[in-house]
Amino acid sequence: MRIDIKKLKNVTRKFRNNELVTIAQCPACAADGHDRNGRNHLIIRQDGRFGCVINQGDTEHNKEILDLVGIEDTSEASPPVGRPPRQKRPRPRPINPIPTKITYIKLKIRPQPEAEEQTEVV
Repeated sequence: MRIDIKKLKNVTRKFRNNELVTIAQCPACAADGHDRNGRNHLIIRQDGRFGCVINQGDTEHNKEILDLVGIEDTSEASPPVGRPPRQKRPRPRPINPIPTKITYIKLKIRPQPEAEEQTEVV
């Protein structure tokens, strides 16, 4: 079960310990006549965990919160709060050391100067 943030009152979002959390009036405390001034007893983390700061660890209190503002179907739930996860940047491709284009050079043969024939005088 998840908490429907649309049903909460005095919803704010703040960064705490490098995590974006949702703070709102605790519906279970409000039903008992508490959490009227600050309206900030309920804390919901990005992963869906929640709790009342006054009644920490009280499972009955958490069940009452779910009865008041919980939803069963996750398709109706509001999207997760916070920044989307970082995507890894693709690594650049390595430079190919092998040339992709081969250029052929045609060499011209230079004519050799003709050597004069030497005659032998005897």
